[in-house]
Amino acid sequence: ETRGDRQGQGGGHGPERRSDLEPLLLDRSLTFEEKMRQLDTYFEDRPLLVAKRFAQIVGAFTRILAVWRLDNSKPEQPLPPPGCAFETDAEECQAPEPERYRGTVLRDTVCSLGVLFIKLAQTAATRPDLIGDEAAMSLEKLQDRTSPFNTTLAKQIIAEEIGSEKFSEITDNPVAAASLAQVYKARLASTGEQVAVKVRRPGLVDQVALDSYIVRLILRLYTKVFAGADRDYEMLFKEVGSGLLEELDFRREAENAREFAEAHAHIPYLRVPDSIPDLITTRVLTLEWIDGRKLTELPSAEQRDMVRKGIDVCFAQLLSTGIVHADPHYGNMLYDNSGKLTLLDFGLVTRVTDAQKEAMAGSVVHTLNEDWVGLINDYRELGLLPKQPAIWVDKEGNPTGGLGQGYWKPVTREEFVTAFQSSLEADPSQPIVPAAEAVKNPPPKAQIRRKRTFSEITSRLTELSFQYRFTLPEWMLFIIRSVITLDGFAGRMKPPFNALELAYPHAVRRALTPLTRGGQQALLDLLLTKDGDINLQRLSTLFQDADETDTKQGTTGTPLSEGGTKGGGGTSAAAAGITPSLSEGGSEVIKELISSVEGAALRRVLYKLNTELALFRLLSLISPLHFKKLSKVEKQMAPVVMTALRRQLFGSWVEASPPPPAPLAAAPAGS
Repeated sequence: ETRGDRQGQGGGHGPERRSDLEPLLLDRSLTFEEKMRQLDTYFEDRPLLVAKRFAQIVGAFTRILAVWRLDNSKPEQPLPPPGCAFETDAEECQAPEPERYRGTVLRDTVCSLGVLFIKLAQTAATRPDLIGDEAAMSLEKLQDRTSPFNTTLAKQIIAEEIGSEKFSEITDNPVAAASLAQVYKARLASTGEQVAVKVRRPGLVDQVALDSYIVRLILRLYTKVFAGADRDYEMLFKEVGSGLLEELDFRREAENAREFAEAHAHIPYLRVPDSIPDLITTRVLTLEWIDGRKLTELPSAEQRDMVRKGIDVCFAQLLSTGIVHADPHYGNMLYDNSGKLTLLDFGLVTRVTDAQKEAMAGSVVHTLNEDWVGLINDYRELGLLPKQPAIWVDKEGNPTGGLGQGYWKPVTREEFVTAFQSSLEADPSQPIVPAAEAVKNPPPKAQIRRKRTFSEITSRLTELSFQYRFTLPEWMLFIIRSVITLDGFAGRMKPPFNALELAYPHAVRRALTPLTRGGQQALLDLLLTKDGDINLQRLSTLFQDADETDTKQGTTGTPLSEGGTKGGGGTSAAAAGITPSLSEGGSEVIKELISSVEGAALRRVLYKLNTELALFRLLSLISPLHFKKLSKVEKQMAPVVMTALRRQLFGSWVEASPPPPAPLAAAPAGS
C-alpha cells in the first residue's frame, strides 16, 4: 500500500506524489519484457514491501480456493438470468438462475485486489480451458465496482497537472469511478463548454508495478513446480500487463481516440469524444462531454438498435480498418440523444494486420457456409492451430480430456478434421461428445440447419481444445473478448440475433478486396474455376447467404457502417451515395469494386477470365429462351461477365449496360 493509496481510500489531504516508477512504465522506447526486468531489479531490493503484498494476494486466493472446494450451496442472493439487465419479459426476470456462493466470492475478492487482477480476470473469463467453465462464467459477470477516491485529492491532481483555473466549475462527486480512474463533469473557463475530466487513481503506478512483479514471481514458481506446463498463463499476463501499462498513460489514450475517430469517420452513426489537446497529461484527460444513456437505461427498441450498431462497428474494425477498441462493455458505450453510438475509453486499442483481417473474414464466410475445412485453414492462418495436429494423452497414450498430466501426441489431419467437423455440426441441444469418441462414433447432427452464434462456436471449440491442440496468439485475447461481449448482448435481445450474420457483409467485402498475396489467391479460387470460367456455384453460396442474412435480420444488407438501414426505413444506400449492398445483388458489389481503387485484386482476377468460355457464358445468360431458367446469381453475373470482356477487348473498365431481356440486377428474389 502506497501513500497515494491511503490518501485515495481515506481522504488524506496532502498532494499525491508522482511515482518514481512512472518514467519507466510509461517509456515507449522499452519493450514490456525490458520494463519487467527492471522491475525485478527494483523490487529485489525491497523484500518487505513484496512480502506484505504477496501475503495479501496469497491470502485472498487461499480464501477463494477454500470456498471453491467446500461450497456446494445456492447463493444467498441469486443473480438474475442473462438478459435481465435489459428490458425483457417480466416472467423471465422473476426466476433467477442459481449460482453458487463461491462465484460471488471469486468476483468480490478479485475486485478487492485491484486493477491488474480485475483485468486479468476479465480476460481469463474468455479462457475456460485455463480456469474451468464455472469460474469463467462467474468472471463474465465481473464489474469494476471500486469505490471512488477522495475528490479533494482528485482536484489537487488536476491543479498540479493542468491548473484548476482552466475550469469554472467541477462537480463535487465523480460521475463514474473504476479501479483505474474516475471522471468528473466540468465546464471550461474559456468557452463555457461542458467537458469530462478523467483523473488517474493515486498510487496506481506503484500498485501495478508491485502486482506485476508478484504475478511474474508466482508464474515462475508455477512453471518450476509443474515442469512442462503450458505457457498460456504467461502469455495472458503479458498481453493484459502490457495493455494496462498503456492505459496508465492518458496521452496515449487521447492519441488512440484520435486515430480511431479518423479511421472510422465514414461510419455515420458513430461518435468518439474529442479530447482537448492542451488539457491532457499522463494523469489527467479532458474530453468533450456527450449526453447519452447506457444500454440498461434504454427501451427495448433502442437497445436493439444500439447493440446492432455496436456489433456492426465491431466487425468494421476487425475486417476493414484494423483498429479495434479492445474493451467494449456496458460502461464504455452510450446511446446519444440523436441515436448515435458513442464509444468511450480508448486506453486499450488493438491493431490487426491485413493478413489477419482476411483470415478473420474467411472464418466468418466459412462458418456461415459450414465449410469446416476452409475454417481450419483460416484458423491456421490466424495462428489458432498448429501445422501438426495433436491430441492430449495420458502416460499410457490414451486420449484424455481436462488438465491432467500427459503429453501431446501427433494425429493425422484427417482425424482432426473429423473431430472438428463433428464438434461444430453436433446438435447444440445435446451434450458435447468427447472429440476422440466423436471420431469413431459421430454424434447426431442438428436436424434443422441453423446459423451458429459466435458464443456457441467458441464453446464447442473450447471443449475441443481440452483434447486437441489449439494455440491462442497474444493479439487474439482482446479480439475474442470484444466479440464475445457483443455477441452476448445480441443473444439477450428479444428476439435474439446473430452477430456472425451481421458480420457477413463486412466479411464478403473483405474477401473481394484482398491486400495480401494469400488473399488474392483465395479470391482467384473463389471466382474462377481451373478452366478460367466464373465459379457460379461458389458465388451462389456466397451471395445466397448474404440474402438469407438480410432477410433474417430485417436489414438492407449493407453494413450500417456503410450506410445500411434497419427495418427498411431511412435513406437507402443508393440514395445516400453509399456502396451497393449484397442484397441488391452480388453483381452490384463486384461492378462497384471493379472501378474503385480497392478493386485492384478483383480486376486482376477478372482479367484472367477465359475469353472463349466467358463469351459462351454471356450468350447463355442473355438468351431469352434460357434466361427464365437461370438462378438469381446467374442473372446478376451477366453484367460482370460483359464488363470483364470489355476490359479484355478494349482495355477499359467502363461499366457495361445490362443486357436484355430483363433488368438483371433487380431480378425478383424468387426468380
